[in-house]
Amino acid sequence: MPEDVKVIVIGDSNVGKSSLLKRLSGEDYSEVSGSTVAVEYYNRQWKVRRKDINLQFWDTAGQERFRNIIPRYYANAHIAIAVYDITLKASFISLEFWIQELKRYAPSDCSVILIGNKVDLPEKRQVLSKDRLPWTSTTNKHPKIIEISAKTLKKPNSILDSIASEGYAVKKARTLRQEEEERENERIQMYGEHSETPPLRRRRFLLCGRGDRRGGQKKY
Repeated sequence: MPEDVKVIVIGDSNVGKSSLLKRLSGEDYSEVSGSTVAVEYYNRQWKVRRKDINLQFWDTAGQERFRNIIPRYYANAHIAIAVYDITLKASFISLEFWIQELKRYAPSDCSVILIGNKVDLPEKRQVLSKDRLPWTSTTNKHPKIIEISAKTLKKPNSILDSIASEGYAVKKARTLRQEEEERENERIQMYGEHSETPPLRRRRFLLCGRGDRRGGQKKY
């Protein structure tokens, strides 16, 4: 069974989110593309590290009138793709808003990749390759930046590999934490919050027993 990886796609309207996702899902580029209404869904089967991955792309609308309903779709996301237009500086600056929304509503371990679209228009470039967001996280480095053109899309397999690898790593780590929490909750329900599990009590008893035997006398 493929592992589901939820990918939330954010960014301003008209930066090319839908065009990019259509290309990544295997469709041809189209010059005519309407604006996304609320949320659209794309799916792509992929394999990374011999693991079958089902990439679930949730394409969110960038228009301001939809911003109150978009956060509900951030739940359980494993990775976010924040898209901007390299020919429009404002779309890059707006990523600060989108990232803050992500930090507010998405799981704290949700990974982030920044994708700059429209590199086929170098003469109109306003965002330089070296530009970075004011990243304030103390636990994570600045997100990876990938520059592409949804129109001429080169090396789509490399992009899908990055998304699938990072998303699956988050899912795997999250699953391990959840399993550990479940085991701990079961232990608490069975033995009490401040109690030790029987194996640990048994180990201490045996250690004490060995000490008594060596000493030859039992101490009170």
